[in-house]
Amino acid sequence: MAIIIWRRGARSIYVNRRRVMEEVYLWEFGGKSTCMSFSIPSKGGGDTIIELQIESDSFAELAAAMMKADPKAATKAFGAALQLVEGEGA
Repeated sequence: MAIIIWRRGARSIYVNRRRVMEEVYLWEFGGKSTCMSFSIPSKGGGDTIIELQIESDSFAELAAAMMKADPKAATKAFGAALQLVEGEGA
């Protein structure tokens, strides 16, 4: 999985863009949300770990945004996800 992160200070006009391709972790949290974790370089050195939790009541908004961005890729992703779930007997 690859994600692009845009980062800037609250008062800064400069934006730091970084593509994260490795060490992006996804997991389910309590059956009601999906989580993502990754790290980015910290301005002062070292890394900052970011954990993003998307609650299930936001899934429809996320799906709609995906369909607006790239309908073909989103439909393919939803179809693949449905096949995984059906294969688990859910």
